[in-house]
Amino acid sequence: DVHVKYILDLRDFPDSPDGDRVIHDAETIVADPEVSLIVETMGGVHPALEFSSRALACGKHVVTSNKELVAKHGAELMALAKEKGVGYLYEASVGGGVPLIRSMRTSLAGDRIDSVSGILNGIDIDTYNPEKDPNIALNYSAEDYKDGKAAAKTALQQELSLDIDPEVPLVTMISRLVDQKGLDLILRIIDEFLDTEEVQVVIVGTGDPHYEAELRAVESRHPDKCRSYIDFDTKLSHRVYAAGDLFMMPSISEPCGLSQMIAMRYGNVPIVRETGGLKDTVLPYNQYTGEGTGFTFQNVNAHELLYKLREAVDLYNDNEEAFEGLITSGMTANFSWDQSARVYLDLYDKALADQ
Repeated sequence: DVHVKYILDLRDFPDSPDGDRVIHDAETIVADPEVSLIVETMGGVHPALEFSSRALACGKHVVTSNKELVAKHGAELMALAKEKGVGYLYEASVGGGVPLIRSMRTSLAGDRIDSVSGILNGIDIDTYNPEKDPNIALNYSAEDYKDGKAAAKTALQQELSLDIDPEVPLVTMISRLVDQKGLDLILRIIDEFLDTEEVQVVIVGTGDPHYEAELRAVESRHPDKCRSYIDFDTKLSHRVYAAGDLFMMPSISEPCGLSQMIAMRYGNVPIVRETGGLKDTVLPYNQYTGEGTGFTFQNVNAHELLYKLREAVDLYNDNEEAFEGLITSGMTANFSWDQSARVYLDLYDKALADQ
């Protein structure tokens, strides 16, 4: 039997049935002789690296699905686990799929792989449904979204004490604040962007204290244009998805990504870097045909991001028909789990046929 003794989190959950298990001190966990297995779900490199290293050094097995941590420090963590006679395990499920948990060493020494298939995650289209979402000011659909999005923008501007302006482009971001999510690109150009464009920017998230502090500083330099909401607030995230005109997601890497799909469902046009699932889900705007669901850029380059932000703002301001086409295309795209499930079934059928 598995007994969960502790849940490590910075927050308290007094209303949760597991609230009494929540603690804030990682050292309590690694020092407890009754704890034999730790599941690391922090994301990003730091402090996940320090926590995992300390746990392994204390003789605890560690399970992770932290791709970024494994990519950068997997070898040293495997070596530490071997030295201490414990396991460092990698959980390779994607988006709620069937998990494959095996040791990193076994994975690397596995049988020859003949082919690899990638299947996009789906999103919960009932939870993220602007037609029924109780968290937004006015429900709306892809066929009739203008009043709903206008109400959402006004409500968010009031809530965050921004100037009430229905015409200003509202640029949004909801993210873990870690380097993988492209925060360095944003910080490199955001002052220039805010200084030269008539926009408002709202960023919501928590993560690396360095990025949290930098984003607070951006708000302090641009109090009339920027809000950095450093907290995890699910209901607010729904309001931001609905209120936003543009959604930034300039990730360095992104195996699939969900936020860009959710943003499109709410008519919030994404600006993404062409990596992983972001490239697979966001069709770049074509000024000649009008096709697309968002804006994309290729390289890990801050000024490519700035160029795309300006292109998106210009389209919003100067070509209402084209911008509305992006909104409608994104809102009507099918990112449901039904779609992903059909692809899984097709893959299983093919695998069985090949036996």
